[in-house]
Amino acid sequence: MKNVTITLLFITQTFSVKSQSVLDSVRRLNSNEFRNDIAIRELIDSFAYYADRTKAQRQAALFVENGTLEIYRSEPDTSKPIAVLKGRKELEGAFKGLEKYNMTFHLNGQNSIKFGDDTTGIVQCLAHHIFFEDGKRILLTEAIRYYDTYTRQNNQWLFVKRKLIIDFEDKRLSTP
Repeated sequence: MKNVTITLLFITQTFSVKSQSVLDSVRRLNSNEFRNDIAIRELIDSFAYYADRTKAQRQAALFVENGTLEIYRSEPDTSKPIAVLKGRKELEGAFKGLEKYNMTFHLNGQNSIKFGDDTTGIVQCLAHHIFFEDGKRILLTEAIRYYDTYTRQNNQWLFVKRKLIIDFEDKRLSTP
């Protein structure tokens, strides 16, 4: 009888905890934070999509007018950027550089977003670039992290700043 009572107590507590977490999830689904989280993730994915489709102007339009992109080969706290791009025109010109590749594929992975006075995020991405070198098909893969700052303008989330950190590159022959 004691085992039955303990089992029933365990089941009751489990369902109580589960129902509370379900209620918390439903509250979050109805919250502005959840909607903003989804909108920022769409911004991140649009950046990758426009890169892969070589739509430099649309990619640059995802930044505020005077937005910046800083590119690093190691942590920003311990190194200087190898490039700093400011403003949509400069960003668009740099993004046109992707046209040199026959194909690109950016796969976004883990990301986290923190809402506050400055809304920030960290995004991980694997960037794949196919091109020909000396008549051979080459695959360049880059593991990238972005440290982002976002803002909301005219009901749309935009990048204020992206710090692009190249964690590593792998260049090898590729078969079609």
